[in-house]
Order: sequence, then structure tokens, then C-alpha cells
Amino acid sequence: MSKAGVKRTLAYFPDGKVSMLLECNRHPVLKAQLLELGSKEDEWSEWLAEIAAYCNVMMDGVYSDEDLEILYPQLTKRMIDTRLSHTSGIIIVGSTGTLNS
Repeated sequence: MSKAGVKRTLAYFPDGKVSMLLECNRHPVLKAQLLELGSKEDEWSEWLAEIAAYCNVMMDGVYSDEDLEILYPQLTKRMIDTRLSHTSGIIIVGSTGTLNS
């Protein structure tokens, strides 16, 4: 327990998730949309949906932690490509975490 008597919990975030969130900071429009959603842990699915929509990625299915660990770097790459080339296209993601152009 901390000095204030509040129990604190540490959570592990996969490297892919951290990299994706850092890349979000380089996209002002997306960053503003995410800040509007708030930062509660139970809002993560809304954040992920917003990031995917920003990347023109349609998500369909229920995703396991393993699926998400595959998806995070793909979304990060998509954001980087969009930022550097200013191109976009729609991608559909199945519940296996794979991107299908």
C-alpha cells in the first residue's frame, strides 16, 4: 500500500501497444479524438476502434490478446505510412488479427 493507503496496480503493456500509442501522438486529429474519449481502462475498445477507423481499418470480430499483439504493429505501420505518404485505403481485419487489403 502507498502512504495514502491506496493500493496501486501495475499493468504490462505490450511493446506494440506502446509504439502504437506513441505514433498516435504524431497525428493531431486522432489525438484530439482520443482525448475526447477519456482515458479510463474500460474505454480501451473505443480507443482501438477510433485508431482503426482513423487508419481506414474495419475491425470485425472478437480479438484475443494474441490477436491484438499482432494488430498493434500493423496499425502503427498504417499510421506511419499514412503520415509519410498521405495515402489511404480501406483494410478489413478479421478476428485472426490479419490485415486484408
